[in-house]
Amino acid sequence: MEPRTGRRAPRLRRRGKKVTIDRLLVQKAKLNVSAAVLKGETVRLSIPDIELKDIGKESQGASLPTVVEMFLKEVNRNAAQAVAKVDLRGMAEKARKEAEEAVQKEVEGATGEVGKKLKGVFGK
Repeated sequence: MEPRTGRRAPRLRRRGKKVTIDRLLVQKAKLNVSAAVLKGETVRLSIPDIELKDIGKESQGASLPTVVEMFLKEVNRNAAQAVAKVDLRGMAEKARKEAEEAVQKEVEGATGEVGKKLKGVFGK
């Protein structure tokens, strides 16, 4: 079912031209990942290579929607593996510490300026 309409999602057509693919290879694919803990930042990840062999050979051909479905399952699986290796919490903690340090420097700078002005007022 489609989440927005509540109607049944159309099924992919399994009829039509059938193909056989000896080897489908995707190398050096990249994925941009963002998460709430990254506050809008993205991380670019490498996805493991995807290789599918002998598609449709056993069944006298596979429909194009079937091939696309098989390929997208592999993309999802490999993307999930790549994302699972990322330490998002560690990245968020590092960003938080850097922000705290930047704020601390600003506060120290502002405090120093106020101190100078007070010395000028009291003549010291």
